[in-house]
Amino acid sequence: MKINLKHHSFFDAPWKVTLISVIASVVLSAGIAFTIDPDSVTISMMIACACSFPISLGITKVVFRYRKILERKNHELEEADKKITDSLRYAALIQKSLLPNLDKVKKHLPESFFIWMPKDIVGGDVFHVDFFETGFIVAVIDCTGHGVPGALMSMIASSGMRKIISDEGCHDPAEILKKLNCFVKTSLRQDTGYAESDDGMDMAQRKDGRRQHGRYAESDDGMDMALCHLNTQDRTLTFAGAKLPLIYVHNDELTVIKGDRQSIGYRKSDLNFRFHNHTIRIEEGMSFYMHTDGFVDQLGGERIRRFGNRRFRNLLKEICREPFENQCGLLMQAFEAHKGKNERQDDVTVLGFQLSQHFTLCTGQKLWMGEKPAKEELDMMPEHVV
Repeated sequence: MKINLKHHSFFDAPWKVTLISVIASVVLSAGIAFTIDPDSVTISMMIACACSFPISLGITKVVFRYRKILERKNHELEEADKKITDSLRYAALIQKSLLPNLDKVKKHLPESFFIWMPKDIVGGDVFHVDFFETGFIVAVIDCTGHGVPGALMSMIASSGMRKIISDEGCHDPAEILKKLNCFVKTSLRQDTGYAESDDGMDMAQRKDGRRQHGRYAESDDGMDMALCHLNTQDRTLTFAGAKLPLIYVHNDELTVIKGDRQSIGYRKSDLNFRFHNHTIRIEEGMSFYMHTDGFVDQLGGERIRRFGNRRFRNLLKEICREPFENQCGLLMQAFEAHKGKNERQDDVTVLGFQLSQHFTLCTGQKLWMGEKPAKEELDMMPEHVV
C-alpha cells in the first residue's frame, strides 16, 4: 500500500520537525530539572535548554531516517504497480484481439449491439460471432470470476470455439457445447483425478465455485454460455445453453428459453451429457438477446439490491422497438443509474440483434425476411447493408 507523506504534517518540512522536537525537549527537560530543584527556576531552564538541543537533534534524525525509508518503499511500490498495470493493459489488448471484429459483424448484422465491460482491466466474459455460407453463430460465455483467472479461462473458451466451429465445421449448438465441455476438461486435465484446478464453463447462468483445499483440486471455477445458430436457408434459429438463457421479443411479448442445468468443463461435468437444442422459426420483427449475469447481479438503488432478471426483461420489452444503437444506450443508462456509486460486481456482457429485411451473408447471398424489394430499391441500397 502506498503511503502518502503529504498527508502527515510532521513530514511537511524540516523546520517543522525541528521546532516541534525542540519544544517537546524543552518541556521534558524543564520538567525533569524542576523535579530536581523546584526552588530554582533559572537553573531548571538552563538545564532544560542544555538538554533540549541534543534530544531534538536525535528526534529529527530519526524522523528523517524513516522518511527516507518510506520514500524508497513508496518508489518501489509505484514501480511494481506500474509494471503489473502495464502487463495487464497489454494482456487486455490480447484478449480484445480474440473478440469478433465489430466492424465486420456490423457489416453483416447492422441491427445489433454488443456491450462488453470487464470489471477489471481484463475479464472473464467473452462473446463469439462466426459467419458462414448457411448462416451464422453467436454466443456469450461467462467464465466464473473475473480479472486474470477469468481472462485465462476465456482464452481457453475462445480457442475451443474456433477449433470446433471453424476447424471441425460443427454448427449444431448442442453438439458444440458437448465438444467444448470435452475440450476444456482435457485441456485442463480435469478428465482425470489429478487435476490441479477445477476450472470450466457454463454457458447460461453462472455458478459460483467453492474453493477446495485438497490433493486434487485448488479451485472450483467454471463458465456459463448461451449459443445460437441462425440458419438462413430455412429461416430458423437453434439455441442451446449451459445455464444461460436466450430471450426474444416479438409483438411486444417476451419469451425466455432456458439453457440446460449443466456446466461445462468442471471435473464433475458429465462428458456424455447431451445438451438440448431449441429451434424457433424466425419471423419479421423478432429481437434476440443474450447476456451474462453481470448486468442482473449488479447491486444498487436505495436498498442496495440486485438489478434482477424481472427488471431487466421488462426493460427489454420497453426498448425493443427502438433502434439497436439506442437500445444499447438505454441499457447502459439504466445500469449506471442503478449502480450509482457502488462498485461493479462482475464483468458485464449483453448482446442484442435482429435480422433486417435484407441480410447479407459472407457470400453476398441475401436472406429476405419480408417481401423482396423492387429492383429500383435494390439499386439504391448501399454496399454495407446486410
